[in-house]
Amino acid sequence: MYHTRSADDFSTIESLFVNACFQSKDNAYARYLLSLAYKIRAEIHYDAGQMENARERFELSRRKALESITVPAQSPRGYAALADFWESVGDRNSLAEFDPPETLANYIKKHQGSGNGVVDAFDWLRELDRALENAVRARIDGLNVCDNKEDRIEFLEYRWLDYFWMERLDEAQADIDQLGKLYSNTTDMRALWFRRLIPALLAAEREGPDVARKMIESDQDENRFSDVTSRASMLHILGDADAARDLVADCEAIAQGDNGLDNDAPENWWANACRLLSDPDFDLENDWPDFNEPDSVFRAPPLFFCGAVALGRGDRDLARSYFQRCEACYDYENYNYLARAIRRRMDAAPEWPPWLSAADAPETAATASEP
Repeated sequence: MYHTRSADDFSTIESLFVNACFQSKDNAYARYLLSLAYKIRAEIHYDAGQMENARERFELSRRKALESITVPAQSPRGYAALADFWESVGDRNSLAEFDPPETLANYIKKHQGSGNGVVDAFDWLRELDRALENAVRARIDGLNVCDNKEDRIEFLEYRWLDYFWMERLDEAQADIDQLGKLYSNTTDMRALWFRRLIPALLAAEREGPDVARKMIESDQDENRFSDVTSRASMLHILGDADAARDLVADCEAIAQGDNGLDNDAPENWWANACRLLSDPDFDLENDWPDFNEPDSVFRAPPLFFCGAVALGRGDRDLARSYFQRCEACYDYENYNYLARAIRRRMDAAPEWPPWLSAADAPETAATASEP
């Protein structure tokens, strides 16, 4: 459901999870999965404009998350599901909008009812403006009961986002510092972001882009595809297109090997990525034929790169559209994650990032062609 955004078989999914919960009264994980299933189903309803169905599925998601917290007691899975619920509904603020003359209070009263001791149905609609604070609270509670490294990483990977979106940069930095240590001995793509690039992004806001550039340049020994393109993307976001192009040009020799590139990628994929990040006249839609394949699982990275290039040029509207399209791919999870991080920060602060001025409308721009 997450990857396809299709719920054609949702009744089967729901019945399987409900049965698992019934058969195992103390199974927190089954309730956690059911909560996530209801949340994704709610998002699908929301995207289709079916607000009533979306609200009802979100309510079920919240209830199963609360159940998971107490079955068994102090399970971190329930807190993760509850935080995901709050982040999702908070990112969909029209959930609180109703057609006149119905008011929020009347709507809640009409649907009022309790189950398993939880608060009245839809009462969370009153708290949408505090959704991220509620998500942070759930992740704090979850971290307090985590008993392994993997769970701690997951909670920190998402709590820093909540802080970032609320402009609580010191707290975001503290979580990133912890992640940098937890990722210290890994080669995962996210390791570079948590050890260097996200700290650089936060440093750009707190100390200016020059400090951030120096942090990125200190990683010049990394020449894998994901490392080069990630550093080049961040340099574009910092507004330094020349440095991004130089970085890609310096690493052009590795285009002949995979160097971390997915072996299933279409031919010339790496070369096209290099061109996108270094050639201002590269046109994503026309110069990258494989990009438009409807079933391609390689759409997210170039969309993220395009968003970075457009943002660096000061075209915030175009950048946001690319980041939003990257999110909607639901394939290359790392890029979806990064696109969501930046897109939601832009939603919270339309003038973000503060170190960039608005760009003049481009005459040609490959990466700036209208999506």
